[in-house]
Amino acid sequence: MNTRPPLVRPLALAACLLALVPLAAAQSVVNGAMNGTADFTTYNGVVPAGWTGVGFGGTDLWNSTTTAAGTAWSTSLGGGTFVHGVGLLNPAEWVEQDISGLTPGATYTITFEQALSATLLGSMDPAGGWWRIQFGAAVQDSPVMLPPAIGVPATWQFHSMTFTATAPTQTLRLTAMSVTAPNPTNWRSELGIDTVSLVPQCTVPPIAGFEFVRAGTPPNPLVLMPSTTGPPALGVVWDPWVDHTTFVPNAIADIYLFTALPANVPAPPAGTLLCQPPAFLNQIRTPPDSLHLYVPPLCILVDVRFCLQVVTVDPTITGYYTNALDVVIGN
Repeated sequence: MNTRPPLVRPLALAACLLALVPLAAAQSVVNGAMNGTADFTTYNGVVPAGWTGVGFGGTDLWNSTTTAAGTAWSTSLGGGTFVHGVGLLNPAEWVEQDISGLTPGATYTITFEQALSATLLGSMDPAGGWWRIQFGAAVQDSPVMLPPAIGVPATWQFHSMTFTATAPTQTLRLTAMSVTAPNPTNWRSELGIDTVSLVPQCTVPPIAGFEFVRAGTPPNPLVLMPSTTGPPALGVVWDPWVDHTTFVPNAIADIYLFTALPANVPAPPAGTLLCQPPAFLNQIRTPPDSLHLYVPPLCILVDVRFCLQVVTVDPTITGYYTNALDVVIGN
């Protein structure tokens, strides 16, 4: 029986598809990717550019190499650095910035990814923690995360929230929270947040996304599988994958090729090229890892169409084409 490869870190679909659509920037979060430099080996108190850090000890700028206090982190979608905050005094640490250019009464979607790491500190809150998102006077909480086992890298979760603006300029605040703090033992949660964005809520007419499986002529093996969560749509993770049960089971790499247009060009012995070059994005995964794409809630991505095909490489560095997926993003 075929098994689904495990989920690995996602990639922001906007990063690979905005080459096909115009950028319609209006309101935006400054440095939502939390980029910056610091000593990543310790609690450094560094706040990324564009943000102001407040609270107990100050937030930190960390990355996936950080192991301070026994924490362990996987790579976030944004890659590079993320903001680390301690949920201790409820609230403990937060970062914030003012967002201008808002339309009072309009609805905005805030998206971000969050993670929670275990720690060797004896005060780790076993009940977990979460991030509190405040936009103006409105407050929403992300789902509570439980700490993994010590040494297991924290995994990143995507979340989105909608807020209604009440003023042309409002403060966006991201606060680290711990479930059972404060308490006499000062339990704490080690939290990460990254890839923060704010966009107007999409109001375009409903469009159904789809994934059309195309083998080509002559046909390639039907092994590039549609997402188990359905066609791509705004605000979801789309995760096509390659079934290596019988197709190059000793594969050392899957190269995901995204192009704007379909094709059908026989290219023996690799198979049939089904997506017209050039590729505007190549993504390489080592099986059984596969591709997981977060589709941000951006109206400009609705009805975007592209072609996806995978070239699988074996240990002799020989490539083999899969079938293609002709894709439309829905909402």
